[in-house]
Amino acid sequence: YTPGAFLYNVVDADSVLIYRLRVSATDQLSVIGEYEPGNAMNLEDASYGIRISIPEAAMIRIVPIGIGSTGAESVSAVEYDNGVFEFDILPYGLVLGEDATVTVAYEGEDPVVQRYNTSLDNWEDIEDVESDNGQVSFMTQELGSFRIFSEASVSSAAGSSVPFADGGGSGGGCFITAAGF
Repeated sequence: YTPGAFLYNVVDADSVLIYRLRVSATDQLSVIGEYEPGNAMNLEDASYGIRISIPEAAMIRIVPIGIGSTGAESVSAVEYDNGVFEFDILPYGLVLGEDATVTVAYEGEDPVVQRYNTSLDNWEDIEDVESDNGQVSFMTQELGSFRIFSEASVSSAAGSSVPFADGGGSGGGCFITAAGF
């Protein structure tokens, strides 16, 4: 299989669309939880220092949320030799009604945070990144693949991996959600 987000249309015998099914698949999934409307969610992968805090009114339905990686050799994050730290928050492409706060343990100076835009096939900067005492925090409404690197290593970040490359491996995770029509 290839990690990524996939859309499927479910139709009845008369070819009438019943559901649009979105499937997110990743090589490694280290932490999974279930967001419940009306309750704030705090999900943390303590081994890599990745935490997402989702406010109580971010969604109107129950949704599984996970922290993982498309790198087959790691559990939930990949740290490359060039100082780039990549991780995924799933399901890919899920858009929240309110900003979630993501906090990551990262020691680099002047950190830059980017989210992979699958529609444009490129990395996009996330604004308003805060860094204090080895922690980087940022807000996002869309889940997906993220990376953090030091401002000083901008040129080396350009050569890092593109999410969803088929790296093989096992122990992956899969998220399936449906929206009725």
